[in-house]
Amino acid sequence: TWEFKLRPNVVFHDGSKFDANDAAYSIERARSYPNSELASFFETVKEIKVLDNLDIRIVTKEPDPLILQKLSMVLIVPSEFGKENLENPVGTGSYKFVSWEKESKMVLEKFTNYWGNKAKFNTVEIFSVPDKNERIQMYIDGKADVLAFVPYDAVSFLQKKNYQIVTVPNLEVQFLIFNMKSPLMADLNNRKIVSLVVDQNVLVEAVGGYAKIVREFVSDGVFGFNPKISEHEYDTTKAEELAMENLEGKTLQIHLPVGLDVLGEHLRTQLDKIGVKAIVSYLEMPDLIKSMQVKKADIYFLGLKADLGDSSSFLKDIVYSKGAFNIGGYTSPEVDALIESSSYEMDERSRLSDLQKAMSIVTEKDVIGVPLFEYENVYSLVDSLELHPRIDGFIYFDELKTK
Repeated sequence: TWEFKLRPNVVFHDGSKFDANDAAYSIERARSYPNSELASFFETVKEIKVLDNLDIRIVTKEPDPLILQKLSMVLIVPSEFGKENLENPVGTGSYKFVSWEKESKMVLEKFTNYWGNKAKFNTVEIFSVPDKNERIQMYIDGKADVLAFVPYDAVSFLQKKNYQIVTVPNLEVQFLIFNMKSPLMADLNNRKIVSLVVDQNVLVEAVGGYAKIVREFVSDGVFGFNPKISEHEYDTTKAEELAMENLEGKTLQIHLPVGLDVLGEHLRTQLDKIGVKAIVSYLEMPDLIKSMQVKKADIYFLGLKADLGDSSSFLKDIVYSKGAFNIGGYTSPEVDALIESSSYEMDERSRLSDLQKAMSIVTEKDVIGVPLFEYENVYSLVDSLELHPRIDGFIYFDELKTK
């Protein structure tokens, strides 16, 4: 049972007063709205009750150690919206919505009735420009002050133009995952062989160095990260010796998303060095998903960001035998038990121990895949601004410093 005392004297952008009914309604909407992307987060919620004007109670069916992180994802809106689509967002933040040209531009303006510190800027314009060359040109033409998601191949160009460049790890770990239903990958020895031929340093260099080598399937800083897990071992000589037993001369099918040619070519050439042939296919996402569903290939590529800052995102979705994205078909009663325990364990130390033990098993003992690297988000700014990037990838306008 969780009880929350809400902040008094908060006003929505439409002038209505925020109260407990709005909070309860917004959480319920996240649970049940047909297009909600948060519904699975609140499967443990049994009851949401309004106690009075500024107090609500949430009762879960079982202990839920992640309920606070999940609630932080809910956008609070006025209960008067009912079941309507929110075409014109209404919140309580320091900036309010003005207009939105889909896939083009959103305009926000200062909300003078904000309960906290007043907004730093009168107006903020956010541009969405999918084409990277067009986006960079718009920036250097002076039509924007901050450039988010700077393409790695454009960094040196912007630096030569004397623009500031700042970076931060983005918490999204890229990795290979083995198909345990494959006759070849079902063998632990063969999985170790593939892991040994992957040179993480080469892959990081291939993306301009704007990535960080990882040793497990979640980023350092995520709850459940295990600092005792050893660094990835790269040793083609050892791999070749192991391959001579039952993998040399065999063929592996590798299915990757379109655009990952660098990774595909690296795997193909590295495996070829030890006498293993690799057929690499680059598939559009619908076809890749179909391949994963029927477990057609021996090896796949995935990327996962721990949005809740917790390693259970990876373990419960990809490792758990009943996981929604367990494309590798991995099963382990021991790991399942650790994952299940961590899903309701409220003692932080016990829960951390469960998560770290599970991560150690799948990374070092069972070798269900190969952790590769964690990309960095790159930003560029004009000289008049200063930004310390957030690890969650969001840009809070009022955290921008003006020089």
